[in-house]
Amino acid sequence: MSEFTKYFPARIFEDRFGPCPILTAYWAVPASSINFQLIAAVPGKFIRIVSLCALSEGATSNYTSVFSPGASLGNLVVVAPSTTNSPMLVMPFNPGGYFDSTQGIRVNMNTSAGTQVAVTIRYIVFGI
Repeated sequence: MSEFTKYFPARIFEDRFGPCPILTAYWAVPASSINFQLIAAVPGKFIRIVSLCALSEGATSNYTSVFSPGASLGNLVVVAPSTTNSPMLVMPFNPGGYFDSTQGIRVNMNTSAGTQVAVTIRYIVFGI
C-alpha cells in the first residue's frame, strides 16, 4: 500500500447511499471551446472536483472557466509551456474539494482562442 492510499483510500468519501469512489476524467479541450462537457450530469447528484491538472498545449496561455450551467465553479489561467519546461496549473488532491456542481447538472469548460488545453480531473459524485 502506498503512502497516498494509506491515508487517502479510494473509498474515503461516503454519502447516505454508500461509498463515493474517486473517478477520473481526461480531456484535450479544443481551443475556443464553449460548453465543452468534462463530466456528464448524474440525476439528483452533485459532482465535487477534488483535484485538477491543466496544461496549455501550445505557444499561448489560455484563460479557461470551469462551470456547471447555472453556476460558475472557477476561472483558471492555464500558462503556456516555455521552451525549457512545461508549466501547468495543478490543484492537488483536496479531500474537501475545490468546486461542487449544481445538483443534477454536468461540469463544462470554456477555453480561449489559440490552443487546446489538456485536463485531468479527479472527482466524486454524491447525493444529499
